[in-house]
Amino acid sequence: EGNNNAIIAVANGDAEIGFAYWDARVTVTEEFPDIADKAVAFAYTEMIPNGGVAVSNTLPDDLTAELTTLLDDYADSSDEAADVMFNLVGLSDWTSETAEDEITRYGEILEEFAG
Repeated sequence: EGNNNAIIAVANGDAEIGFAYWDARVTVTEEFPDIADKAVAFAYTEMIPNGGVAVSNTLPDDLTAELTTLLDDYADSSDEAADVMFNLVGLSDWTSETAEDEITRYGEILEEFAG
């Protein structure tokens, strides 16, 4: 499981194919400087939701909205802030919108292939 593990498994020859987010090879270049020779990106999809930040359902809606706005505004405030947020939680874009149908579909796909 995990994008890095998928790429590493292919690089080590433990898997013939792996699925990861948009060219996750860049995350393992320190361990595998020749990763571009060992694993090739053979297809791309449209960008899909990846991850998220969750809060307890006991948190008041107004506080959840305020935290969402603060995170989004900070992430958009500068390239450095965007890097901080990516390094903190691995997300490269922020939105307060929840794509329930997409989350459900990816859950179904995970369930089908998990195991």
